[in-house]
Amino acid sequence: MIRRLLCAGMVALALLGVGSAYEVSAADTDNSHGRVTTKVETKNNDFNISLEYGINGYAEYDQGCRLQISVVSSLDFSGKISVMSYYPDSSGYQSMMYSEKITLEKDIEANAVFDMGSLGAGNIILEISDEDGKVVYSEKDLLSLSSADSAAVTGVLSDAPDSLDYLDSVKLKYGEEDDVSVITLDMSAEDIPDDSMVMDSLDYLIVDNYDTSLLSQKQYEAIKSWVDDGGSLILCMGTAEKDVMNLFDDGYVTSDTVPQNDNDMSILNKGYGKVITLEYSLGAKASDDSVQRQSMLQDIFSYGLNNAMGNTYGAGYNGNAEYYAMETAVEANNGRRIPVAAILIALVVYILLCGPVTYIGLKKIRRRELIWLVVPVLAVIGTLLIYIVSLKYRVTRPVTSSFAVADISGDTVSQTTYTNVIGPRAKDYDIDVASEYNDIRLSDDGYWTNYGSEDVTARMEKINDKGNISLKFYNPTPFGSVGLKTSSVFDNNIGSIGRNLHLYTDGFDGEITNNTDYDMKNVVIMSDGYYYCIEELKRGETIPVSRDDNMRMIGIGAAYNSLNEYYDKKYDGEYNAPSRLVDRNYYMMYIFNGSAPDNHHYGEIAIWGDVNRPVDVTADGESDNYSVYTVYDIDSYNYEDVRGAYYSNIYVLASGADSQTGYDQEDLMMYSNEVNITIKFKDDDNIETLKYDSERNAERSKVTVSALNNTTGNYDDIFVDGQTEINGDELGKYMKDNTIVLKFVAIDQQDYYYDNYLPYIIARGGEQ
Repeated sequence: MIRRLLCAGMVALALLGVGSAYEVSAADTDNSHGRVTTKVETKNNDFNISLEYGINGYAEYDQGCRLQISVVSSLDFSGKISVMSYYPDSSGYQSMMYSEKITLEKDIEANAVFDMGSLGAGNIILEISDEDGKVVYSEKDLLSLSSADSAAVTGVLSDAPDSLDYLDSVKLKYGEEDDVSVITLDMSAEDIPDDSMVMDSLDYLIVDNYDTSLLSQKQYEAIKSWVDDGGSLILCMGTAEKDVMNLFDDGYVTSDTVPQNDNDMSILNKGYGKVITLEYSLGAKASDDSVQRQSMLQDIFSYGLNNAMGNTYGAGYNGNAEYYAMETAVEANNGRRIPVAAILIALVVYILLCGPVTYIGLKKIRRRELIWLVVPVLAVIGTLLIYIVSLKYRVTRPVTSSFAVADISGDTVSQTTYTNVIGPRAKDYDIDVASEYNDIRLSDDGYWTNYGSEDVTARMEKINDKGNISLKFYNPTPFGSVGLKTSSVFDNNIGSIGRNLHLYTDGFDGEITNNTDYDMKNVVIMSDGYYYCIEELKRGETIPVSRDDNMRMIGIGAAYNSLNEYYDKKYDGEYNAPSRLVDRNYYMMYIFNGSAPDNHHYGEIAIWGDVNRPVDVTADGESDNYSVYTVYDIDSYNYEDVRGAYYSNIYVLASGADSQTGYDQEDLMMYSNEVNITIKFKDDDNIETLKYDSERNAERSKVTVSALNNTTGNYDDIFVDGQTEINGDELGKYMKDNTIVLKFVAIDQQDYYYDNYLPYIIARGGEQ
């Protein structure tokens, strides 16, 4: 949240700083989308330039975007065209510079397309340089961008986009007081990029009455990568199911997941995002009753609420996850360091030699006046010894440390890699990235990019030379660093994790098998509330998992604290677990906790572990490379001891919360002493019991739980005087149309302090 506020502040400062700096308007229409205001910095009448950006001109602050530049030259010309976002009057801010080698023929238009990782506040530097690198033309452009704070931005792929125009009038509820508008952007095949980061401004993508075979395989991979990174894909079948599934029926979304009942939907969790499959066409619903239509869309968009959208409304999964990913990458650097003990021993020996040993020795031979000679000589010798030792440990080559995490649950692998590159010298470095990466950007968390305090210049450059991509790191200071995030989707050449597991409301059991091509270490198996750790799982090995040996996650920050305590104990003491292991687990738990169960009687079990697999990101082809490579698989299970609906955490169904922000579903009281939440269960859940989990709530904040009484219109305190369950007629007073409205009030803490977390509440339903 702090990082988002700082970012918003930078945007505001940037816009204030622009003021009247721009003089020439390249496009000035009533629609602010797509408007470009230009100021020429280096004038050159030989070039005539126009610029378009976004999806139908729509783009957002600090999000990925496609820029299309058209250039006409009055002379034949060869050189390079470059673009980069920047913040005015913000020294030290860096972004990726995107460049393309160009050859211009006289009076013939040429086009350059740039898929940029971020537009920042919409300030763009555009430069044309000749073959010697001299800038012969430059301009600064201000792009009209939007903020996603109050909009669900939805791309539409449809042969009949007009049938979905009604979506623009929809108001969604993501909070008790917040009406969120739907913005639809009509898209064609040409609008779908080969690079997923260009789709960053989209929260949802609807495919309705559209033949997806018109998309290329690279576009398909970009869509999957976008979903994995937090997007929600909505596939609408109707009579065009075959056309819609043309591209998707490859194991990523299969035909057997398509609902068979009218007006039904299925929800698949994919990485950070979701795929929602509808049996019907949304376009065919245009003529339906507006009230029914609003309710239908509320359900669809609410179930599709993903972590990228949640980040807008305060959830912050992605930013926090990326921080811990970069921490894991940095901690992967296990290069040789001078032992601290050796330094201390050397200092003690030096002090003894220069002090008491020299004094006593010279006194014995009655030559104490030589102390003025002996001490400098010892100092010179000591300095030489330190220098000789330091040569053994000095850093002369660039260092790359990476954390790669790969979803190996299907026939394809979705891999994201976070890399920290350190340049020991102030020089230019070539960054070599494996060819399968289709998304290369600077890390969103600027903490990992360190350039000193020089004026804003390009420090990372992505150069396209006739399809050959190269990366340049211009390092202005010794030991400058840059954080990179890359992603790729490729055929599964790693293997899988075999699992024969059974999930219960009090743990899990069964067995798992390592079917990968690698030995796995530091394996974690986790469900909602329980975990199990395996130190090593060799290739081909099967290990039984006993429910009796499951470890319960209890208390504030249950998953994080419990797992950390386990590894600290394993490594003989508090805070002794390796940082890279702790941060890896934090990252994986953000992925696991960031997805809701697929359905109302399902739970999830995640398995992750490390394998010895190289990461193909290097500097100058000769860097010292260190890495952690983690593979994982998350799957859904029926609770075998539950015959009806079961929710171990009712907050996955929260359709609204007012006057509150937090980091995840449990932290909604972090900034507020009073929170109102509406919980909307599914129509066939038949909820019979709400249970207050006393054991897990023992270390939580002291919170009064109240429910809206639909007969009196007042809030009644529930779970009082030791009561831990409400059911039957008592529950019926508060449940209306499968919905219950809850109020949480933190009790006066007086001399004590408790973290304000929502209490654990479980819901059980009868058989459907």
